[in-house]
Amino acid sequence: MSEEILRRFREIEETRDFFIVGKKVARVDALDAVLGRPIYTADLVTGRPLYVVAVRSRYPHARIRSLDVSEALQVSSVRAVFTHRDIPGVNDAGSLIPDRPLQAINKVRHIGEAVALVAGEDYEKTVDAADRVLVDYEPLPAVTSPFEAMKPESPRVQEDRDNVVTHFKIRKGDVGDGFRRSHVVLERTYKTQAIDGLPLEVEVAYSFWGEDGVLNCISTMQNPFDVYNKVVSILGVEKSRLRIVQAATGGGFGPKSDETPIDVAAYACLA
Repeated sequence: MSEEILRRFREIEETRDFFIVGKKVARVDALDAVLGRPIYTADLVTGRPLYVVAVRSRYPHARIRSLDVSEALQVSSVRAVFTHRDIPGVNDAGSLIPDRPLQAINKVRHIGEAVALVAGEDYEKTVDAADRVLVDYEPLPAVTSPFEAMKPESPRVQEDRDNVVTHFKIRKGDVGDGFRRSHVVLERTYKTQAIDGLPLEVEVAYSFWGEDGVLNCISTMQNPFDVYNKVVSILGVEKSRLRIVQAATGGGFGPKSDETPIDVAAYACLA
């Protein structure tokens, strides 16, 4: 071990008394939270808003043969039904890479993918109207394992690329030498269940026109700039025509950091 590395170790040992790390730190917003003081997105909804309900796929992979919204439009209090044809800008809500449409075009690529949006004045009736949207699906083979997805013959999620989004190579040290010097080499495959964050406050967005002619959107999110840039693109408007506001966020754990806030904000703004 070199003298420089030893010197760095000694420096670390001498600075163990950190200001934050290793100490109990009180949350600055803890008292306000337990007293119910934060103003969340749902607290700001006033008047008689429209509710937007997504019509979602029940198949993981399927071609959309036809889409009929006529029966949904007959439900009282329904004001509009939106499909991908009604998106004025770019139909893309992908966060990491631009590969996920806000609304499906000719096929769905996962269970729950939105194929239409129903906007109505009464929530229960709007949910009923969403159930009346008739979608004729042709189920397609699906991949449910990353190992199967990487096989050349597996169905492709996107037609123009394979199923590997990206590939990083990390090389550090001599692995072969490490194995040779090891007393025991243990090789096993570990599996765990899929998990998703579930905060008490669900994803929600509230959109309204301002007196200055700017479309305002208040939403629960963790990345307002990402949401802003995507929704501007989806609406096809100048950046000065949209204002995104992050309200108090009642818990995130990840889901409110990328694509779901883009979806709900775009739904509200489209309506």
